[in-house]
Amino acid sequence: MLRDLVHAPAEVVAVERARVATEGWGSRLLSLQDEDGTWAGGACFPAQSFNWRKDNRGQPWTSTLPTLQLLRDFGIDPRSELVRRAVALVRDNCRWEHAGQSFFNGEVEPCINGRTVSLGIYFGQDVDGVVARLLTEQLDDGGWNCEVENGSVRSSFATTINVLEGLLAHERATGGSVESIAARHRGEEYLLERKLMRRKSTGEVVNPAWLQFSFPTRWHYDVLRGLEYFCLVGEVPDSRIAEAIDLLRSKQQPDGNPAAGTRSGRSAYSTGTKGSQRKGNLTMQLHLRRIILFFLVICFLCLRSTSANACVILPRPTVLDEYERADVVIIARVVSIEKTKERDSMHLNVRSATMVVQRVFKGNVKVQDAISFQQGNGIDCLFTFDENDIGTEYLLYLNPPEEASDLWYVG
Repeated sequence: MLRDLVHAPAEVVAVERARVATEGWGSRLLSLQDEDGTWAGGACFPAQSFNWRKDNRGQPWTSTLPTLQLLRDFGIDPRSELVRRAVALVRDNCRWEHAGQSFFNGEVEPCINGRTVSLGIYFGQDVDGVVARLLTEQLDDGGWNCEVENGSVRSSFATTINVLEGLLAHERATGGSVESIAARHRGEEYLLERKLMRRKSTGEVVNPAWLQFSFPTRWHYDVLRGLEYFCLVGEVPDSRIAEAIDLLRSKQQPDGNPAAGTRSGRSAYSTGTKGSQRKGNLTMQLHLRRIILFFLVICFLCLRSTSANACVILPRPTVLDEYERADVVIIARVVSIEKTKERDSMHLNVRSATMVVQRVFKGNVKVQDAISFQQGNGIDCLFTFDENDIGTEYLLYLNPPEEASDLWYVG
């Protein structure tokens, strides 16, 4: 969050990250590891699991798999000696309930194996064999489903997102293979064809619960998790995610944070005290707000607004680079064009354009502020305006002008 929300330097982030293993929830979770390397005596479920389905109490989240997911979500440093020791115990001793397979060898359900790949990559373990298995289990419609063993031939959103996250993490760490990259793209298309929430056959929302957001997600799918995945992919946004982004925006509350909740089920991460609840809510809000900020700026705005960048001679920076470099990131609408007093064909007889700020994503400006921009000439890498631009909205990555000038520059 230090990196994504307040843009702290890498060394500051590293110092803060190092504290996760020795303070707060990270330390608490590490201390709960059993001597045999498991948490709560099990890989996916606690060894002494109550009948949570019958009692309608929610799946318990105290075992090894969800605990490692939490530690990763908290940003724990996988190079920490405490973490390396804990993960080594898991690798050497933890066994899956299915048939006693070693933890990082995976088991048979792709929804579990996708998360195993993600965790293995994060904690520096070999999960190539699990990836190879997942590639053989992709269904004809492009996704995956844990219920294949029970005869299912159609994919599920939840299993597919878990596998996609694992494949993407593996690809980023190893370069992937032609086969794994192709499988990832097919899986992405499965979600995109369904606009991240709808049935392909009828267009209806598959599960209304997906329209509500929660943290941590564990194995569950929701629209926010789908959006976060495509944000991590970092490719040109697909127009089919527009509805999902509109949903995300609609969840924002007056304080800028999204409305969100947590899922039921016993968890060592939530103590139930008021202080812990406040901290848990803050962690969740920061996590979700990061996604809103970056996805709206990086993805939604690329879909819905014109990005002002005038110089085609220079290599185009990525949207992330633009965002990091800029002091101000806004959407602004052109409201007027100031003509030159004398003929100036090089500048299309335009001195400047005035825009009114519509949305602010970064920087010390306010909605409805009026900002005037210097006219470019087509060869100076500054944007050129004309009267046809009046009413047009632009996504702008800006740095304030020098004190000697009252005109801003777009380029």
